[in-house]
Amino acid sequence: MGAWERSIFQDGTIPEMDKVQGWMRYIDDIWFVWEGTMDELHRLMNKLNDNSLNIHLTYKCGRKLDFLDLKIEVLDDGTITTDLYRKPTSTNSLLHYSSSHPASTIRGIPIGQFLRARRICSQQEAFEEQAVDLVCRFSNRGYSKKSIRRGYKRAINTPRAKLLHPPIKKCHSNMEEPVRFISNFNNQWNELRKILNKHWNILKSDPILRKVIPTSPQMVAKRSQNIKDLLVHSHYDSSRNIKKRALPDGFFPCGFCKACLNLRRTFSFSNWNGSKNYEIRKHLTCASRGVIYYAKCPCEMIYIGLTTRELKIRVREHIRDIEKAATIEDISILKTLPRHFKAHHKCNPRGLIIWGIDQVELGIRGGDLGQVLAQYESRWIFRLGTLTPQGLNENLGFNAFL
Repeated sequence: MGAWERSIFQDGTIPEMDKVQGWMRYIDDIWFVWEGTMDELHRLMNKLNDNSLNIHLTYKCGRKLDFLDLKIEVLDDGTITTDLYRKPTSTNSLLHYSSSHPASTIRGIPIGQFLRARRICSQQEAFEEQAVDLVCRFSNRGYSKKSIRRGYKRAINTPRAKLLHPPIKKCHSNMEEPVRFISNFNNQWNELRKILNKHWNILKSDPILRKVIPTSPQMVAKRSQNIKDLLVHSHYDSSRNIKKRALPDGFFPCGFCKACLNLRRTFSFSNWNGSKNYEIRKHLTCASRGVIYYAKCPCEMIYIGLTTRELKIRVREHIRDIEKAATIEDISILKTLPRHFKAHHKCNPRGLIIWGIDQVELGIRGGDLGQVLAQYESRWIFRLGTLTPQGLNENLGFNAFL
């Protein structure tokens, strides 16, 4: 619309545009004063609709028009009057008084609405009519008479000329610039305010901070989740519509991190006695999350584990646990891999080889990643036969299926 608007004024190919006065546009709504004849107006609109941008304008003309939230009327003496306009289908959508919002927001809504009516209505009689309507609407939404009266008095005592010309914002110095505490609104908001104000003097006592922070913080509330956010959300996942590069199946260490010393690039794996092979059907790396991994010690014993974090983090934890096991006398307190390496491999983690074999990706509805991973882990322990004594896993996690 902006490019089209600039072209019709700059090209000079439509002579009828010379009779357009006071052109104003908000997105795709346009209002202007026409000083020509009706035939010239129809000719102008036909030319404006003849464009290559597929822009088609519908129009109304007269001495009374509705534009956005305004009723605009041109009187016989040429004076333009304005009034507040609401569509016939509009509902009473004012925020309810009992809504979970900061008290300052609830108090400010009547003031803002009455000031808006005062600013828009050019005649006092029109403002009084809109004020009566606002009183009814606010009463239906649970607002007290005191809060409604406060908003009305604020509007009456404010000159309309002042509302039409808002004051220029002042530039603040560092000391005047507020420090904002921003958080989701909750029913402890007032308590948080009291705590901040009570202990703000601790920051003010610092000789450096006192030069740049104001006397008190400003609290800014963000909207918390409501029932709609919890129960209704879009299942559209834009990332699924992005055409991804085809990546080969298998496990691929990066070769640069410390964990890669114990990771092996592979495309398949076998069960405990090598009688059955399985292919890795996903593209996995040392940075993959939600992974089922396959660990093999120098004596060919197999351990199946899981991690919700990046695989390389879990591998480094195993290595540290094995190295620390050398300083622990009571092996009963050790975890499975450190206990095995202390008993059979002198706490040397160099012989430990690990790679990922499967990955859990939750759907659009989400879920408990840890529980789903535990189910996958139990299935692979059973398939590969890695329970003791054939392997190093000590139990099957049946609780994950309950």
